[in-house]
Amino acid sequence: MTVFSCVSYALIAYGPATALILVTQYRYAEQVLIMLVCGFIWLISLFLSSLIWTAVPPLRNIPAFTLPFSVILQELARCITFIITKKLSNKFSNPDTRYRHQLAYSAGAGFGVASGLFMFLNVLKSSLGPGVVGLRGSWSYPQFILTSALLTCAFTLLHIPWSVILFDACYRRKWFLLFITPISHLILSSLTLLNSSITVWPSLLAAYVLLLVLTVLAFKTAGGNFINTTKICSKKLPRDSPSIQ
Repeated sequence: MTVFSCVSYALIAYGPATALILVTQYRYAEQVLIMLVCGFIWLISLFLSSLIWTAVPPLRNIPAFTLPFSVILQELARCITFIITKKLSNKFSNPDTRYRHQLAYSAGAGFGVASGLFMFLNVLKSSLGPGVVGLRGSWSYPQFILTSALLTCAFTLLHIPWSVILFDACYRRKWFLLFITPISHLILSSLTLLNSSITVWPSLLAAYVLLLVLTVLAFKTAGGNFINTTKICSKKLPRDSPSIQ
């Protein structure tokens, strides 16, 4: 039973992101490379966050202290990935606007996969037994693993629109859009501090509402057109229609 539960929770946490990568990324070597490099850069930001956590022993048990530093370092790392992708894009091909957004998508996928693995792997391992994590009374709220899997799924996917929006804001120098990513990331991460003391619902609901809003914003930022998308889904787009950019 624990094995089936572990597989189910893993599919909830990583299934959507895995499906997106398999459908959109695996056929393009340069995008897979960008995804791997950006995942490694995210690990460096995590390492720097751990150094801050180690340097201040009295505050190790206060997540509200280390969380802002972790978010700031992640967003600085995201800015570094923008610089890297901008310089390397000409090495791969002759990029147009769509290609630039594809690289941002790949960078966000790399950040999301790396953060998702570190968020949930330990909890997922615990679900294999010998006990069952998340029963009422064993944690501050029931269904600990399920809510953790849902939050992991949301954060993993959120890194994609975060990167698309931030990359586009940096490229076109729209500074009012530049702060959407770090501010929303910090607010949502801060809401997760309520999970162990009050309830999980504020962070869970906020994560998926934010995911929906930022996905639409990233879609429009990348030049998406809802009318053409609807026609493509219904197979009514004429052959001479312009492709979605």
